[in-house]
Amino acid sequence: MSAPAQLAAGAVCAKLKLSDGGFFGAGGDFLADQGVFFLNKLADERRVSGRDFPVTCPGLPEANCQLLIDSVGRDSIDDVERCTKPAPNADDCVAVSVGYSVEVDISFRNEKIVAATLQQLVVVADEKAD
Repeated sequence: MSAPAQLAAGAVCAKLKLSDGGFFGAGGDFLADQGVFFLNKLADERRVSGRDFPVTCPGLPEANCQLLIDSVGRDSIDDVERCTKPAPNADDCVAVSVGYSVEVDISFRNEKIVAATLQQLVVVADEKAD
């Protein structure tokens, strides 16, 4: 992008409010669908006692991990990517960024979740173009 185009885009982007919902990024339609599908599935199954897959939050006590799991909302997805390291017993994995503060890696096999890892992120940003 040329410098004038960057300035024009920066001016438009500066008007966006990060708190407004309604859009998110993904590497394609199929990946976006997978991210939404598996995050919804995780949200449904977190309410079911005795789920048959592990959910971990590295570095957090179990009580805080449960609070983090409960805080993950369905409508606040920011980005969906492929995970770099799926669980050993998984075919694939999606990394879903939620609310600019939580990364959820969901490993799956045959549309069934086999493991999930949540990590609380620290994000330093401002809403104005620099």
